[in-house]
Amino acid sequence: DRPRIAIPIVDSTGCIALRGVLQSGQEPPKVGDRIQLTGTIRCGKFRSPSANFSVKTIATGRSTPPPKRVTIAELKQGRRDWEYARLEGIVRDVLPSDTNANWIFLVLCADNDTISVAIPLNGTPVADFRGLLRKQVAVDGFCCPEDGSLRLYQGRIFQASGLSAVVVSPHEPQDPFGSADVKSLRFRHPSEIAVRGFARARGLVVCRWGRHDALLKTEDGDVIRLVCSDREPPARGTFVEAAGFPQSDLFHITLCHVLWRRAKEQAIPLGPPRDVSPTALRVEMSQRAAALAELHGKPIHFTARVKSLPNPVLDDGILLVESDSWIIPVDVSSVPHAVEGIQPDARVDITATCVLTTEAWSPSLSAPQIRGFTAVLNTAADLRLVGKRG
Repeated sequence: DRPRIAIPIVDSTGCIALRGVLQSGQEPPKVGDRIQLTGTIRCGKFRSPSANFSVKTIATGRSTPPPKRVTIAELKQGRRDWEYARLEGIVRDVLPSDTNANWIFLVLCADNDTISVAIPLNGTPVADFRGLLRKQVAVDGFCCPEDGSLRLYQGRIFQASGLSAVVVSPHEPQDPFGSADVKSLRFRHPSEIAVRGFARARGLVVCRWGRHDALLKTEDGDVIRLVCSDREPPARGTFVEAAGFPQSDLFHITLCHVLWRRAKEQAIPLGPPRDVSPTALRVEMSQRAAALAELHGKPIHFTARVKSLPNPVLDDGILLVESDSWIIPVDVSSVPHAVEGIQPDARVDITATCVLTTEAWSPSLSAPQIRGFTAVLNTAADLRLVGKRG
């Protein structure tokens, strides 16, 4: 029942960390203590050396050795394993650990690279870390060549030496709205885009759905998805400037953890709704997936039969309609009253914004596939009953 600990140690020959358990009744040493370890070391096949050991503290009260300033590239190259170090960067994401509730991960971004930073919560609520999102921080800790959890294939991570080791930088943070335009990301690979800092876009909001999402059409005609994780997304018809962390599915750019502000209005035409036959589109997609990609962010019009109404328990805001055995999700979350008086099997006329549904890009999925689309309803008048049930 004794707790397992990891003790990074350094002497004149280098650095190493021992994972194991202390002898009964012993307190773990503190950073800066000079210690003597006695025990048996076992070198595992995959993990760092582990041991059952006793600790004899030779000297205490010493000041903590200053951390060495390092870069993400140095850490990933294995040049700083187990050294006491300081890492600086912008917090791109905050993720609770799904394998250990006492840990949280920050995704730190600097110099067009990212690394995961593991932090012990020690009872601190996860919500307290949400405020670090988009902040420039300095973290003191150690580069671990492996994650000590079940994530055997995560690679090197940076482990903070404690809650107090994470400090918001006193330097003036980067202005997200002064970052590069998303146009600079054209023809870049998703792996390059995913490690960038802020990017920005300006244009007209063409639709909004759920609690966090909106689509923005720029003056160049690009369609950018906005994910506003900690604030309301802008309303449809609003001209905004948005800044966030970019990612791509090969077809379009998504900005995550978006900040936005109103911008000067521009002449951005949307064009009339395109009459779409879901059946014909389905056939065309099987031959040319770009047919659907070209509709992303554009108004469409079609008729279909209601399959099921939004689920009030799930609060998903999804109306399912059917056209020749093709089930199409219609998102009515921004206008939930639009389905009042609509019953299953009713025939409806729909005008909506087409939002592409694709697989997420990953290194092992070099060519994400287009899966279909969601029709996002913008006003209650865009859903009309044209044939009653039965």
